[in-house]
Amino acid sequence: MKVIREIESKAREIATYKSNVRREVEEIQNSNDLTAGAKQRLLSEARPKVQEQFDRLKSGYLEAVEAARRELYQDTFGYRPGLRETPGAREHYGRLLNEVAGKSTAAIEKMLQNAALAGDTLAAQAILKECYEQNYHDLAAKCLEAFPGLQSRYESLLEFEAAYGARRSPERKLEERMLLSYPKF
Repeated sequence: MKVIREIESKAREIATYKSNVRREVEEIQNSNDLTAGAKQRLLSEARPKVQEQFDRLKSGYLEAVEAARRELYQDTFGYRPGLRETPGAREHYGRLLNEVAGKSTAAIEKMLQNAALAGDTLAAQAILKECYEQNYHDLAAKCLEAFPGLQSRYESLLEFEAAYGARRSPERKLEERMLLSYPKF
């Protein structure tokens, strides 16, 4: 997936930069040609430049993550006109989103049954969006079972969220925190 590759590229760029900074700092600290004062001066002069560059890399990474999240969310839950679009379909989808918002699981399940009987993919997409936002995993699975055409995009969104979003594991959060921490001097 292109958006994931871009994020991974930004992460590699940050890791490489941190490694290079660490190597340069070690070279200064281990230099026998410099006095302690000269080492300290070189490090203090380098710190603002390093922080500025690191901030630029970090913001690029965070912007890429947010752009990917928006793109995947729109691709999964956004309205997609088709070749056989009927007049008012976009408005119908908007009404469905409003109708399903805040409903109980029993009410959503009833809506899913009706959508399955009618073959209403827009209703299923609205239901899937609500299930995603409310963490109704069992109901989302039923929706995907009834409408398998929605599965690949939904799974892509879940994979992204597990790697870069709010649903990532504690280990993944730690990895990202370490990646986005300032280089040490």
